[in-house]
Amino acid sequence: MGDLSLSSARASSSSPALAVSSSPFSTGNTCSAEAGHSSVCNPETPLPAESFFLRKLSSNLYGLISTEIDDSFSDVLFYVSGSVIPLHRCILAARSPFFKTLFSKDSSYLRSFAPEKQATTEDTKLKIDFDRLLSTLKKVGGVSYGAFMATIGFLYSGQRVTTEVKCIDDHCLHEACRPVIDFAVEMLGLSSVLDVTDLKNYWEDFLQNVLEKAQVDDILPILVAAKTLGHEQLLLSSQNSVAVSNMSTIDIQKQLPMPLSEEVLLLRCKMGLLQPETLNPTHERQCQRIWKALDSHDIELVQLLLKEGKVTLDGANALHYAVAYCDTHLVNAVLQLGLSDLNARNNRGFTVLHVAAMRLDPSIVLRLLFSGANHLETTPDGRTALQLSSRLIRRLNNDSSIEIESLQKGRICVEILYQAGTNNLVDVPASPLPANDEELYERLLYLENRGNICLGSP
Repeated sequence: MGDLSLSSARASSSSPALAVSSSPFSTGNTCSAEAGHSSVCNPETPLPAESFFLRKLSSNLYGLISTEIDDSFSDVLFYVSGSVIPLHRCILAARSPFFKTLFSKDSSYLRSFAPEKQATTEDTKLKIDFDRLLSTLKKVGGVSYGAFMATIGFLYSGQRVTTEVKCIDDHCLHEACRPVIDFAVEMLGLSSVLDVTDLKNYWEDFLQNVLEKAQVDDILPILVAAKTLGHEQLLLSSQNSVAVSNMSTIDIQKQLPMPLSEEVLLLRCKMGLLQPETLNPTHERQCQRIWKALDSHDIELVQLLLKEGKVTLDGANALHYAVAYCDTHLVNAVLQLGLSDLNARNNRGFTVLHVAAMRLDPSIVLRLLFSGANHLETTPDGRTALQLSSRLIRRLNNDSSIEIESLQKGRICVEILYQAGTNNLVDVPASPLPANDEELYERLLYLENRGNICLGSP
């Protein structure tokens, strides 16, 4: 996809949010995601004057959605993530088949998407709750304000529109970090639903390139989106990336919906790529039996299986499994068996504390630390449990769909791991382990009094 030639155009009248750059993401602590390439098509290269006029037209149209412009000429109000955005039906219909079809419907149908709660106003403009509109479509969930405005900016201007995506790491290159991937997946979904071909192709190509650099956990949302949206080439590429990775069979089965997990495992089998757990079928069967016992909360059955002597608790990565997929009480029960090496690593090189840090469950993190888990152990790419939790909570802080309770739990995890690093967990009574949430809360209060923890801070 070629860019509109803008290098010789006068830049004084351009909007600062219209980007002309060679890379879709900037360096620094925020990444500017470009909404796509220009959709203004001309088989002949524009002359300098024509290029300037097109640039001027693009800038003027983009100015219609600027907060500094009087919105009295708008005829539709979109409600997105708590914001009200005045737009113009004629432009949207001309640029998107989805909007053209939508605005062709009768007024009673359009009014069915009005926000349930809105301020009393005499404004007679059409009002649409965009999340409510998208809820009628199975292919896409909610949409963030940033993704919506990046898409609208492209529809109005025909040029790349930058949107800042807050990054997890201070020194990230923004090539394949999770916020970038989440934003790109969101843009792919929205542009697919709105049937904006240029924008859709841009983000599909972008995600294709990301697959070579991203961690396997971050490829999973790309895989799910490609399957849901029907992007066959992206689907095949992402399936291949997961199949050749070191993600275990059980993690694939747990983290992907059934049809997709079966397809990935079948592809892995066809490629002749056997994971360590499948090299010994007998061992694999024994591990599966222990995992099923854990799923059933049957700790007595786990003990009986261990007595058979065919597999150990660490050999089955049972504690890793419990920490990742079971509740706090079962994790406590496995710990009380006293048969697990708390710093043992699974086939991906993660300790149980790393897994707990990614789950953001403070009760499990605290139990592991009290039991002797080493918070200084690092993942194969050099991250500690604290860094894992911090990365996740910084990402969730920017997700408006995340419940406050989940954010609070994540912040507590970060604080607990931070206190472990400053030795403020030393001398905390470690026996017995916290048996319930009330006792856990009392322990957290103890830590707060000793270490002056602020649970509300990220």
